[in-house]
Parts: sequence; C-alpha cells; structure tokens
Amino acid sequence: MMRLIHIKSVYLEHFEWLVRWLNGRVRCTETARDLSQDTFVRLLTLADPERIDSPRAWLMVVANRLMINNFHRKRLEHDTLEQVALLVNEESPSAEAAAQNQELLALVVDTLISELSERHRQVLLMSRVQGMTYKEISNALNISTHNVKYYLVSSVARLHERLFEAKSHEH
Repeated sequence: MMRLIHIKSVYLEHFEWLVRWLNGRVRCTETARDLSQDTFVRLLTLADPERIDSPRAWLMVVANRLMINNFHRKRLEHDTLEQVALLVNEESPSAEAAAQNQELLALVVDTLISELSERHRQVLLMSRVQGMTYKEISNALNISTHNVKYYLVSSVARLHERLFEAKSHEH
C-alpha cells in the first residue's frame, strides 16, 4: 500500500512539470503527455520505487530515453512512408516490382489502420472490406448513420494524410 501512495505522490508532484519539460523538447503537448504517462508506467513497474533518491532526475532520465526511442521510431516511420510514396509514384515498374510495391503498400496500410481508434477501424473495415452499407454498420455497432459517415470520412482522411505526408515533405 505504501508503494502506491509513494507513486501517487510522485505523480501528483511531478506529472505536470514532466509534461512541460518534455513539451519544451518535442513541441507537441499530446506527445509530451503520452511520454509522461509512459514514464510513470515505468515507475509503476519498479519493485521498490521508494528507493529513488531524486524522483525528478529519475523521471528526466527515463522520459529522455522514451523521447529518443519515440524520435527514432517516428524517423523510421517517416522514411518508410517516404519510400512507399516513391514506389507508388514510380512510372512503369516491372510486374515483379509492381507486385512487391503492392505488398509493401498493403503492409503500410495495415500498419496505419492499426493506428486508428477501435471504432474508426471497425467502421472502415466494415465499409471497405466487408462492403457493408452505412445502415448495416449503424445497426451492427448501434450508432447513428451520421456517426458511421463521420468515422469513415475521418478514417480515410487520416490514412490519406499519413500515407502522403512523406510525399509533401519531398517538395
């Protein structure tokens, strides 16, 4: 019980500070909040968090490592999307290259779809893969057809934005 009380105390005392500190580095409040939460999840996994002499220093070290990992993941993701954009725009690839490009594109689209919220993903797949109508999706998910349209449009827009953002960085 004391362990959880200590963690709660550290969280209440340092969470907003950590968000501000990270935000100054990543320049995105949402990412800073996510990294802060991930940092505190690491604190929860420690066997004996009470033994940390300087919680702020520990939080900074862990958050910094998470921030670096996040940067590397984003960079790899950006480079991959950039390569996919180049492949998609290739003039006349051979049949083998075209098949490989389609396979790679399918993998990237699957990855991007996995980034969507559960509801967005459900609606998108029900509509585009299963061929269900708005009304059928509405009935199956117990949501309005207006919401079905919203989820579908915002999902497609998000996929398009993510898929072609690398292309726009080329210019």
